[in-house]
Amino acid sequence: MNSTRLVKNQLKAEMTEACKGFQTQEILHDSLDDIINKQFSAEGIKRVESFLFESFLRTRLQNCDSVKGLKLSFGWMIGFNKYGEISYWFRFQENENDWNEVDQTLVNTITDESFKACTPIPSIHRISYLSSSNSYHAQTFKDKNWSYSSPLQKTLSGLLLKRRSGSIRNTEEDHFNNDRFKKASTWMKKDFFGKHIKNISIQRRLVNCFLVPALGSQIVDLDAVILTPDGKVSCLEFKRKYPAIRMKVFGLDSHPHIKLIKHLDNYSIGIRHIILVPPDWDKNTSPLDMLKDTMGRELWHWLAVDLNLSCIGTIKMNTYGTDSGQSGEKRTQYNIEWCAVYLINEGIKLNKDGEMRLLNFLASGETKNLSNIDYKYLYDKRRQTPSKFKVQT
Repeated sequence: MNSTRLVKNQLKAEMTEACKGFQTQEILHDSLDDIINKQFSAEGIKRVESFLFESFLRTRLQNCDSVKGLKLSFGWMIGFNKYGEISYWFRFQENENDWNEVDQTLVNTITDESFKACTPIPSIHRISYLSSSNSYHAQTFKDKNWSYSSPLQKTLSGLLLKRRSGSIRNTEEDHFNNDRFKKASTWMKKDFFGKHIKNISIQRRLVNCFLVPALGSQIVDLDAVILTPDGKVSCLEFKRKYPAIRMKVFGLDSHPHIKLIKHLDNYSIGIRHIILVPPDWDKNTSPLDMLKDTMGRELWHWLAVDLNLSCIGTIKMNTYGTDSGQSGEKRTQYNIEWCAVYLINEGIKLNKDGEMRLLNFLASGETKNLSNIDYKYLYDKRRQTPSKFKVQT
């Protein structure tokens, strides 16, 4: 058995043990050490770093969304049926009041009678966690009403057109004992992140211990759902990445992202893509170091892409193993045309103008007032990783 298979099996075992530990309450959502040492350690470092950056962006958006009259919702996830079609919509509710106009508008849109001919009938569920019983419960939207709450396992067992239940798990390397995970752990213990970590833990348990095994496939997290003042719904896709150096393009996954673009287009739901480009194009470097480094802080770039079928190019790329995103599995990508890539802000900190450009883009998808950029622009701005930031692997 090769080393990659051994690592994959090790992480499966770690995640399975975490699921069992939560069930028996040997692992607790109220314990920061349990979350970091026994749950997130089985997720892989790339995913853990994503938790941090997504929390940074979420907090920023929640603090300024009212400026443009934007309304936001978080916690939506999408699942695929046995035919590979988008069929299941799940909304994790952090508390009983965590449901707003954005959520209901999205539900009304995807259940509109006029779309029945071109999309599978969506199966929509909102899920909550009851700490008193250490259990998840779900409500299903049917005939324009929500059902009574029932145990999540009962809801999942009744889903139509599921794949055979399996044990799909993340296959990322185990970074818990190395320097890079220690850096991430330090950030997770900061007060800023502390207000998010419990809900992230509960949602990741929901995904890894219930949804993914029940569906037999990975799911898609929507970073946010947006409702604009004119009543239109769009979705936010946030990625921290740099272009593929050999091909000189940004890649977009054929599954699930291009499939998601096509599906949401049926409902006239757009996808706003925010790309955060780090200063160092080095996969073995912790991006968290670049937040503390004075020079590095100024070399980040916030980019905007209004994702639609016209911005997807014909350059095909295949990635494998630990270079293949967070799942570590084979991935096919197509390039994003550079004519669709625009600059929002230089530097990790959004200045006032950058913040307004970001909000304008989220509200409208318009890029006409933004500067178009290309590969050379970003390449010339990148830097070689300082030796003090190189992670020993």
